[in-house]
Amino acid sequence: MIAKQVRRLADMSRDGEAAQAQIARHIRHAAIADHRPCAIVGLMP
Repeated sequence: MIAKQVRRLADMSRDGEAAQAQIARHIRHAAIADHRPCAIVGLMP
C-alpha cells in the first residue's frame, strides 16, 4: 500500500529530489508509527 502511494507521489511531482526527501520522511514516520521497519528496507534503492 505504501509503495503504491510513493510511486504515485513520485510520478505527480516535478521536483524529484524534493519529492524523494519528503517521501523518505513519510516512509520513516509511517514505519515508526506502524512498527513496520521492513517498509523502509523494502523501498530502499
